[in-house]
Amino acid sequence: MEKQAKQRWSLNGESGSWDYTALTDLIRDNYGSAEDGTSFGPGLGNGLAVGDKIYRATECKDDPAGFLPDANQITEIMWDNAASSDAGEWVEDYPLLRGEASRDLETALEPLKAWARKFCQPDFFTVKDVAQYTVTAEDVRNVSRQVTP
Repeated sequence: MEKQAKQRWSLNGESGSWDYTALTDLIRDNYGSAEDGTSFGPGLGNGLAVGDKIYRATECKDDPAGFLPDANQITEIMWDNAASSDAGEWVEDYPLLRGEASRDLETALEPLKAWARKFCQPDFFTVKDVAQYTVTAEDVRNVSRQVTP
């Protein structure tokens, strides 16, 4: 089953400002002003109003397996470690992996990639498909229904 893309919301559409996963949360925290009593609660409200432009985008998270060393990097690490060993002056083409050995190394990395995908999901992301969105009176009413008992 394919994961559904998560939507992100931002007041200004700038990098690092995609703090909201729901439009209603962005409006709840930023609509109106606490000073003039138009916000949804004490400490809330940054002057957002109906008709203001905000931004939505699709969250993109990297595959954590991509942060692991690949087969070439593994062999480079092995060479570096061998070159630093007591026998390092005799290290030339170590390890020399061809054919089956290279394929087996690629296969051996698959469980590590699965482990990374299971336990090392990033909490950071980029965004794509950024689009401007205009706050509507209906959006504000929807938030009001959720906040008001």
